[in-house]
Amino acid sequence: QFPKATVTMHNAGMSGTGSGLGVFRLERDVISAQPDLVFIEYAVNDGSGKDEDVIRYLESIVVRLKSLSHPPALVFLEAAAKGGSKRERHQQVARHYGLLDIDLQVAVDQHLVKTGAKWSSVMGDNVHPNAEGHKLYAKAIGEALAPYIERAKTCSAKRTKIFGKKRLPKPITSKPLLLDGRLVPLSPQ
Repeated sequence: QFPKATVTMHNAGMSGTGSGLGVFRLERDVISAQPDLVFIEYAVNDGSGKDEDVIRYLESIVVRLKSLSHPPALVFLEAAAKGGSKRERHQQVARHYGLLDIDLQVAVDQHLVKTGAKWSSVMGDNVHPNAEGHKLYAKAIGEALAPYIERAKTCSAKRTKIFGKKRLPKPITSKPLLLDGRLVPLSPQ
């Protein structure tokens, strides 16, 4: 879609971790890469977290990234899990901040109903997609992003500077946001 663009992908994903660790990895693993686009996906691994804590961590990530001098576009993803996940909290935060939200659980469930295939046709276990599952995810993400392609092609840096930053709404959580969290190496004693 953008043949003259140089695209660099930085995968900051860390298996088996939720937004509670993500908020502290943000500076090292995301902000340091100065991204233009960030996908946020913790729905499955946040499953056992308390609603208020998960919302606080997600909002901390969103507000910190959106407060940067050159804030990236943010997209929430919810990966599929056999039996579903507690993705409503993630969707609530995405809606509150006006972010694109792509529910991959819906994509998988619709595919299975439409084709009559079994879970194992797209997933290697209860949560990890196999090769076919990755194709399904890519298709769902591509379709969700498609309406934004023309807008991105016509959006200029000058236009972005003219309109400035969008004011962020008041957080959903009543707890203070974690806007300065970072990983600090421990020195042996």
